[in-house]
Amino acid sequence: SLRPGTQYQYELEIQRRITPSLGKIKLQDLRPHQIQRLYAKLRDKGVGTSTIHKTHVVILSSLSHAVKIGLLTRNPARATIVPKEPHKEMVIFDEKQISQLFITLQGHRWAALYHLAIVTGMRQMELLGLKWTDLDWAEKTIKVERQLDRDRSKGIRFSQPKTRTGRRTLKLSATTVEILRSHYEHQFE
Repeated sequence: SLRPGTQYQYELEIQRRITPSLGKIKLQDLRPHQIQRLYAKLRDKGVGTSTIHKTHVVILSSLSHAVKIGLLTRNPARATIVPKEPHKEMVIFDEKQISQLFITLQGHRWAALYHLAIVTGMRQMELLGLKWTDLDWAEKTIKVERQLDRDRSKGIRFSQPKTRTGRRTLKLSATTVEILRSHYEHQFE
């Protein structure tokens, strides 16, 4: 039931970090201290807490599934302590940096895309999933209806945003609409 990108990331996590440490232990013999030892080993190797947390998520969800289908009676990962992810302040551009970026981008073929990214805060795959039909020129709005997905087996395709709130309509400024109109006309030519 995972999205292709998530499945690929889980598979990498299993191959790189989980199987080398826990792969030879029978499922029924797996204990919390063995999982905890994996986290400590990763930390000692200099692996970041966010990566260790991702490893924990994969182990936790995999073992939860094993419980659900009756291979285990309880999930040993639930009894482990995962290092907390440090809170990082989001780094944002100030007005001067944004102005300088817009000046630098003038004439660049992706200027409209970067402009839209900065003024709306849309994610990369949401931006790449946009179609001209998502833009309402008169109302000066744009709908986020889909996102681009990279599936290793099926290639590039469109998919629904992950959450209901991911589908949304954003109001655009007159300047943004003009930049998009200019890009549309150039693309049409």
